Order: sequence, then structure tokens, then C-alpha cells
Amino acid sequence: MHQFSYMLPPLLGCLVGYITNSLAVKMLFRPYRTIRIWKFRIPFTPGMIPKRQKELSAAMGKMVQGHLLTTEAIQKRLLSPDVKSAVIGEVSSAVFTAVQGKTIYGAAESVSGAPEAERLKEHLTGWISERILLECHQIDFHRALAREVKPFLDRNLGGFAAMFVNDKTIDLLTRAAADRIMEKLDCDGQRLLEPLVAAEINEILSLTLDDALIQTGISQEKFLQLLSRVYDRAVRQNINEVVTALDVAAIVENKVAEMNVRELEQLVTSIMKRELRGIINLGGLIGLVLGGLSLLF
Repeated sequence: MHQFSYMLPPLLGCLVGYITNSLAVKMLFRPYRTIRIWKFRIPFTPGMIPKRQKELSAAMGKMVQGHLLTTEAIQKRLLSPDVKSAVIGEVSSAVFTAVQGKTIYGAAESVSGAPEAERLKEHLTGWISERILLECHQIDFHRALAREVKPFLDRNLGGFAAMFVNDKTIDLLTRAAADRIMEKLDCDGQRLLEPLVAAEINEILSLTLDDALIQTGISQEKFLQLLSRVYDRAVRQNINEVVTALDVAAIVENKVAEMNVRELEQLVTSIMKRELRGIINLGGLIGLVLGGLSLLF
């Protein structure tokens, strides 16, 4: 009995410390709601975390964006060899699989629809014809003809041409021919050019996309290199805008704020289970030590 009296204070201290810390941990989350008796709120209800859930969610959002998912961290991860090769490989494979066997016109139809693709082809035909005519108006046909006619006559008629055709005559003839060419272009140039341009466009549009890529010298290997440069430039130049648009802090804040308190408790306890258990056990240990020390005084 005398020995039990020495053991009682440490055991009571251990029990009190254990229960106190256990209650303290529980009171972080519980009760989940405010408890009132008539108009009076019972102190410490709700628990600390439910009471401060909005402030906690805002703090977690700022912490995640400011220290975890920073612009530098996201950029570094996106530019890491494994992520970069995975993204580029998927895009390249998807592109070459999608274009295989499809004509350029067929791809345009699948993207925009047949009527829009036809309108685009007509617009392209007209635009190219107009550009050709515009460039033709920059040509000095008179000078070009004059430069070619004299040698042509000398080659084919020899000295006989000099008896009947002099430089003045050649100048008059070539000037008249140049004026006639320009007049014809102004009157009928569009009508004459458009069928020719349309035929060329149809021939190009009938090519399969993979054949078109090969003809332009773009193999899958070169496409990967091009895609790699585009990917690097896009990530380096646009990451700030992407992170700002994503607003990671707001996403985390809203997610935590909308969580059920019970779910939030399960989340925190699952992450900090060992630490919380350590706090409870530490309370028991401190109570045990203090109870033992009380025997010395």
C-alpha cells in the first residue's frame, strides 16, 4: 500500500497529460459546428480549424503558390527531360497519326466543315490571282520585250532584218505590245488567271498531309526538333501568363474552403497521424515526469 502511494502521482500525471493532449488534438476539429444553449455560445465551439477554415484555406493557397507551385518550379518541371519528351512524343505521334492518309482539303473539311473549306479555297484562289496581277503590274513589259526582240530578229533574220526593222520600229512595236498586254491583264487578267490558279490549288489540296510534309522536307525527326524548339519557347515565354491564369492560390483556397470539416480532419490526420499521436503520448510522458517530480517535494 505504501508503494502504491508512490506510484499514484506519476500514474495520475500520466493519465491527465495523456487525456489533456488527446482532448486538445480533438478540439482542433471538434465540435464541427457552434453549440449554443439558448442564446449563449459554448466556448471553444466550433473547433479551431472549422472556426478558421476560411483563413486556413487562404493561407494554404498562398503557401502552395508562393512556396510549392511557384512559376520557377512549374517551369523547371515542364522543361525537365522526362516531361518534355513525353509531351512532345505524344503530340508528334498524334499529329502524324491524324494526318496519315488524309488530304489537305479533307483535313480542312474535318476542321471547319465543307462549306467553309470551299469558301476558303475560293478566297485563296482570288487572293493569289490578285497578287499575281499586282506583281505583273510591277513588270516593265516594254523594256523586257525590247531586250528580247532585237536579238531574236538578228538570230532568225540576220542582216535582212536591219534593212526593214530599226531600233525606232522595235521600240514602237514593243511599246504597243506592252500596252496591249497591260490592257489585257486589266480587262481579263482575273478571269484568265483564276482557273489556272484554282487547278494548281486543287492539285496541292489533293496531296495527303503526310506526303505534303515529306515533300516539304519535314520528317518526323525534324518535326520533333521543331516541336521541341516551339515547346521550349512557349514554356519560357508564357509560363507567367499560364500560372497567372490558373491562379493556383485561388484553386487551393476554394477547394479547402468548400471541403467538409470531417473530410478536412481526415486529410490532416492522415498526413500528420504520427505527429499527432506523438503529441498525445508526449502529454502522458510529461504528466508522468511531473507526477514523479512531485514526490521529491
